Amino acid sequence: DAVFSRDGMRIATTSEDGTAVLWDADTLKPIGNPMRHRGWVKDIHFSPDGVTLVTASEDNTTRIWDGLTAQPLSEPMRHPQAVETVAFSPQGDRLVTGVSSTTASSLWLWKTTARGAMSRPFAAGGPKRMARLVRETGQLCIASAHSVGIWPEIDSEAEPTVIDLGVPVDYFNVTSVGTQCVIVSAQNAWIWDLSNQQSILGPLAHPAEILSAEFSPDKRRLAVATTDGHLMVWQLD
Repeated sequence: DAVFSRDGMRIATTSEDGTAVLWDADTLKPIGNPMRHRGWVKDIHFSPDGVTLVTASEDNTTRIWDGLTAQPLSEPMRHPQAVETVAFSPQGDRLVTGVSSTTASSLWLWKTTARGAMSRPFAAGGPKRMARLVRETGQLCIASAHSVGIWPEIDSEAEPTVIDLGVPVDYFNVTSVGTQCVIVSAQNAWIWDLSNQQSILGPLAHPAEILSAEFSPDKRRLAVATTDGHLMVWQLD
């Protein structure tokens, strides 16, 4: 995985060797020492202000790092199983992490202060799930099994709006305003309108299984990476 900081000056990458690396985007030279876990680093994200980084690993932990120097800022936040996904809230003061086993999965809400004190788990059925936080609205979206649930905010006690997608979800992503999402199942992708709870485009077929999909900032294009090394860009309007 690889992500840019919002100012485009730094890149953070993950690896199966248990490390994540912070890079200078201009010189492509590493900044500081590698950020080390005891297992595959599965996910990494900058905070909204770009000051901190968070990593998720197969060693059952999440950890917060300095986004400018790659120095650790927290003790490992321990989970019952491998951590596969992590995301900041729009304010940067909360994290949601996803853990899984062969039979079930759960999502956990953390505070990013006081060494990441755990708040509460979210139920998520099935062995596959993924969480996204909508940058501009603060909504929490959790995809699991054949559906996506939408909470008005990350620590809301309200019942979520649940949308039946009709296919098993392997990956999903949302636009920055939360009006649309992309749903991936194996080699196909669909665009959904979350307000109307309807599929508006798809299936978009690909030559191999899909690894990830990202909307362009103007939401008019979708970039899709597949396991055979291809990148496809779809025009959405």
